[in-house]
Amino acid sequence: MSYTSPSLYKLRSMQVLGEFTKALMKFDFVAIDCEMVITDTGTELARVSIVDYQGKVALDTFVKPQDPVTDYRTDISGIVPENLQNAPAFQAVRKKVRQLIKFKFVVGHALNCDFKALQLGCQAKFRRDTAEFFPIKETWNGITPSLKNLASVFGLSIQDGIHDSVEDARAAMIVYRNYETFWEDFIFYKTDPENLVTCFFCQKHGHIKYFCEPWRKQQRQSKQKDEPSMVQASSTIVPNGTAENSEKCGYIS
Repeated sequence: MSYTSPSLYKLRSMQVLGEFTKALMKFDFVAIDCEMVITDTGTELARVSIVDYQGKVALDTFVKPQDPVTDYRTDISGIVPENLQNAPAFQAVRKKVRQLIKFKFVVGHALNCDFKALQLGCQAKFRRDTAEFFPIKETWNGITPSLKNLASVFGLSIQDGIHDSVEDARAAMIVYRNYETFWEDFIFYKTDPENLVTCFFCQKHGHIKYFCEPWRKQQRQSKQKDEPSMVQASSTIVPNGTAENSEKCGYIS
């Protein structure tokens, strides 16, 4: 009987998955975040930002709501009337977003809210929602953590007052990338969730090794000998896509 290595078996198995495989093999990941305002008919999209796997901005645009705005939520969204006066129409932005995320893995926090605002759908197999990943929620005692709290675990300071959709999209991507191998293995190998709430490093229950302080300390000591990782290089995420700000954020422009 011939032996097939796990990695080769995984590759062969994935060859039948069509567009899903193409996206994974091309490493096509994007992160998205939206800002909303209140209109006569409810909540509507007012800004949308998309960044790629490296954090480079693929799209960042204001959106003209379809109905009269009753509350710009400026203290949260940072959006003022002037931002929306000459903004592109909703349908045009929606079409652009749809093109950018087609056959890509979409990272975000509470993606249902973003896709609802965009009036778009996204198959579950293409979603990487940092608000819904089981080990993350389990670590926080079943409570969905805010993106601000998740980002703080990795030394990132975001949402200090006004939200910024570029900043939030980058933060979601950083959270995903720190879980990436674990996350994708969890999906592919269908790991039993019950096994994920025991730390494989210290053998204690209630957390996974990615939140185990002894394990994280060991990783920090190990990485000091190597080139700083994306998260180590990040102290504060900034909204602009400039080279200076990209460097502060730990991304390469």
